[in-house]
Amino acid sequence: MLRHAKRDADVRTGLTGDFDPTLDNDDGLRLVTLVHAGRSESVTDLATKLASEVQERRRLLRDEERELMLEHLTGDLGGHLQERIQAARSLVQRINEQLSLHQLNSGESVKLLWRAAPSQSDEAARALTLLRTDVRLLADVDRERLGAFLRERAHEARHEDGAGTTAERLARALDYRDWYRFSVQLRAPDGTARILTKKLFATGSGGSKAVLVHLPLFAAAAAHYASGSSHAPRLVLLDEAFAGIDRGQRGRCMALLVAFDLDCLLTSYDEWGCYAEVPGVAIYDLARDPNSIGVAAMRFVWDGNVRAAAEPPPAPAVAPQVPSVGGLCDSLERRDGPLVDRPGARAMRAAAEESFWDARREHRALRRHPGLAQWLARLRSNGWRKRAALSGDEVRLDTALDVLDTLPLRVDRAQLSSDVTGDPHALDDASPVGRLVLSALAAVTGGSPPDRADERRALWRRFGVDPDPLASTALVVGVRPLLCGPVTEAIVRLADAAVPVHVSLEMLRTEAWEIRVPRVFACENPSVLRAAARACGAACPPLICTEGMPSAACRRLFHVVRAGGAQLLYHGDFGAGGLRIGNLVIGDEGARPWRFDEADYRRAIDVGGAGTPIKGDVPDALWDSQLAPALRSRGIEIHEEQVIDELVADLVAESRG
Repeated sequence: MLRHAKRDADVRTGLTGDFDPTLDNDDGLRLVTLVHAGRSESVTDLATKLASEVQERRRLLRDEERELMLEHLTGDLGGHLQERIQAARSLVQRINEQLSLHQLNSGESVKLLWRAAPSQSDEAARALTLLRTDVRLLADVDRERLGAFLRERAHEARHEDGAGTTAERLARALDYRDWYRFSVQLRAPDGTARILTKKLFATGSGGSKAVLVHLPLFAAAAAHYASGSSHAPRLVLLDEAFAGIDRGQRGRCMALLVAFDLDCLLTSYDEWGCYAEVPGVAIYDLARDPNSIGVAAMRFVWDGNVRAAAEPPPAPAVAPQVPSVGGLCDSLERRDGPLVDRPGARAMRAAAEESFWDARREHRALRRHPGLAQWLARLRSNGWRKRAALSGDEVRLDTALDVLDTLPLRVDRAQLSSDVTGDPHALDDASPVGRLVLSALAAVTGGSPPDRADERRALWRRFGVDPDPLASTALVVGVRPLLCGPVTEAIVRLADAAVPVHVSLEMLRTEAWEIRVPRVFACENPSVLRAAARACGAACPPLICTEGMPSAACRRLFHVVRAGGAQLLYHGDFGAGGLRIGNLVIGDEGARPWRFDEADYRRAIDVGGAGTPIKGDVPDALWDSQLAPALRSRGIEIHEEQVIDELVADLVAESRG
């Protein structure tokens, strides 16, 4: 009996809060019921209800957490993550710009890749891709996907078994650096690329291995120091430097330090650093006698040609005394040679650096392409001039600016290169000036320097330059030249079948083309041409698609149209690139705008809905002084696809007229 009483007391003591237990005796069977919220419940019924309530509260907590995460995602958290990840990407880009200037003996170049870690799921990798875009511009479904990724990280942090508070674990879980991994890519001269694996690394010679190890490290250090003051030291400390590397390859490694303008302090058993690639080294040869106290230091100086021992300090004739400032300077100069006014020398270098970049900012090309100012600033921050000065290549920048001052221009690349530089190959993709110009053109358009050959060709053509005239084509439908041979006959038959066709520059040169119609339409995007062919069929009026900046074939076809007396009507994207193309087609080719003025732009926004943020600097439109200010004010780019119905309706009406 006493035992039952004790158990009853334990039950009442163990149940606290809103639970009031009642214990009954039914023929010797002890029954427990609980009063909860004013109602008597059996233990099993109440357990079921409580489990359901727990699940509901967890659901509500998850919903609240989701809303809270989305709120913070569009605020401080999303902005902070984007800022840090973008800063990291910018650093990687600066490193790669440094690396692109230094090739291996094989002609290969090294590039760093910073991508989602292989351990990340496909969904997580897609979420990380979304962090490249301003969170405020994401669609709801993308914001939810990104929020789910961050909630999962927060959930893992709360249930982590590691040390630290929940806040500390959450900070570790949201550390974006753990979401990515670095890899090294080798790029061959022909554009093919391979990831540098242990197996691939093992196949290289000892010298190439050494360069592959040191090149990314030196480039990373140079990119890091680029963010500091120009007066600050750029220290790199190497212990047992270049061990196991033959002398010839050591010189190449030392040349990298010079090229990256790094202040290297290295220790080595047998390395003196005296190479033709190095303009100057101060050397201390340390020797120690185990039977003596202290270390003997012998100083040598390498001037780029000769290594010589520095004069030892004279032995004091009398007991040394605390010298005055002048006496100290005299003593140091007797021991180490003339003192260098380093602050003064740095100030002179800084003044020369400022003067150099001031002169380039005054170049006419910057008035034609305002986006070049930011490109020049990036070159300066990356230490481009210091590296160029070592190789005597500062003139390349002036040459690149001279080329940029001519663009956009309807010309073959080899001809442009010959006209500006005197060398038809100076603008080839692998040439230093060609790489500079492509980097600048990418900056003007708001993009990154292209990696693939097709991207480089497209960028050249965007500014009217044909890198490969033999591959130049114009996409057309409904174009019917007068018959004068098998080529024009084939084009007419394709027009009768409403089949779009690429007309090559060679086809235009093979026969004497003539087009005798009242009007010819031109657009920028192939989607308009395809829609017109479907809607109009064989009656489709002549339509030429530039597919971006007009190629040499496009421009020759425009000339044929004008020579035949036809009126050329042009429409393009309402954006920075579209206006550049419009200035060329309307300004140089004599076309008239087709639904392509300020009123059409505003109507397109009202009808087509939100576009995309404008990229690059918006040039003035030669045909409408109000169009460019409207684009800059609204900041929205409208593509042809968003107004395709109106354009096709015009073409259908033309086909019936």
